[in-house]
Amino acid sequence: MADVKNKRKFASDPARAAAARLLHSVLEEGAYSNLSSLKILDEDRLDSRDRAFASASVYGTISWLPMIDWQIEKVSSKPLEQIDPWIRTILRFGIWQLTKAHSVTEAAAVDESVKLARFFAHEGAASYVNAVLRSWLRAKPQIPRKLEALNYGLPTWLFGSLKKWYGYDRAVSLAEAYLEPKPWTSLRVNTMLADPADLIHEWSEDGLEAEPGSYLPEAVHLKLAGNSLRDLIAWQDGLVTAQDEAAMLTSHVACPNKNDRIIDLCAAPGGKTTHLAELMSDTAKITALELQPHRAQLIQEQAERLKLKSINIVVGDAAEFSTSEELYDIVVADVPCSGLGLLGRKPEIRLNMDYDRIQELITLQRSILNNASKLVKAGGSLIYSTCTINPEENQDQIKWFLEESENSDGFAAVDITNKLPQELLTADADIVNQAKNGYIQLMPDRQSTDGFFIARLEKIK
Repeated sequence: MADVKNKRKFASDPARAAAARLLHSVLEEGAYSNLSSLKILDEDRLDSRDRAFASASVYGTISWLPMIDWQIEKVSSKPLEQIDPWIRTILRFGIWQLTKAHSVTEAAAVDESVKLARFFAHEGAASYVNAVLRSWLRAKPQIPRKLEALNYGLPTWLFGSLKKWYGYDRAVSLAEAYLEPKPWTSLRVNTMLADPADLIHEWSEDGLEAEPGSYLPEAVHLKLAGNSLRDLIAWQDGLVTAQDEAAMLTSHVACPNKNDRIIDLCAAPGGKTTHLAELMSDTAKITALELQPHRAQLIQEQAERLKLKSINIVVGDAAEFSTSEELYDIVVADVPCSGLGLLGRKPEIRLNMDYDRIQELITLQRSILNNASKLVKAGGSLIYSTCTINPEENQDQIKWFLEESENSDGFAAVDITNKLPQELLTADADIVNQAKNGYIQLMPDRQSTDGFFIARLEKIK
């Protein structure tokens, strides 16, 4: 294989070369698309237009991968698993361009893929890529009805699960919402240091489109237009953090008071921890617990960038952590989950998650929820949240805890209506009914946020 690092500058199309490298790192090396894209796209120093194309190519290819792989299997002389990883990556990228990148001509999709194969591999590989893509152009295989899930970029098991949970029409609606690219990035303004309206005005003067968020006063929607968030002065100065409004709502449901003792279990990378600190003007006493030391470091970096002093970071296991000190006013358990609410932003989740893994996570969630309950003082609250739309990880877990857990004594689900923004309540009657029962399930096809679950349990005695 070619020395990619040394040859990078000789690529005929830097945007496609960057996209291929990013796709290879995610699909063949197990990297995360959002973290890898920051590293690779920043390294290549692409202009905003090329960066936007590369990013759209990566997210598009991964989002449609089940369909793409089926198409390749139909026209390739080799089984997919026997194709060289770099060539497999280039073929996947090529099929995405042929099927979904409507601004790319068929000729350009084939020719540029051949160039990538020559660049990342050798002439023989380029000939193979050319043959496969031209075979696809001649055949253009049609997906059979029994594999309808592929028409939405989903594996069959996942589309089947969506139908089981929400019915066929909502399954289609959700699948389509996951594929709909958001033109903006959701940012949380650090209101200790900046005013959202002032930032929107400054960005507008700089030629960037920005608008207030949908539900929360500290939320802003910004169109980066291919620019890097980390290049923004506002990000560098700790004025903003990338966070979806659904996740922001967790801290509002927690509703901390000045000088509360708070612990955020599973805290990395620190979004909820730092939000709680900001809401309390850095006066609360917050412990951020994280199992992995390198992820705990991410919380430290966030706190320093945002100029927050009230956060104490502890490395420990959320399922086992105990304290010899006073119990907590608020315990936040944002537990590991299937992540099925994030498919729009982290499309690789559909490739890495399966039924067996979800069952393992459900067991872990119960362990964390049980232990979290032991940390709540009388009169305190337990906030349980996930970034999934799977009822088995959400409503069913709360029901299990209240009805079957040996640690549920004294806990009750409470009405959270008064802790939610009016804009959210007036937009969806289902949210109002859920809130009265102590939880909300945000959905990408209705709230235009990540799929996210938040529940509040109070320890009455």
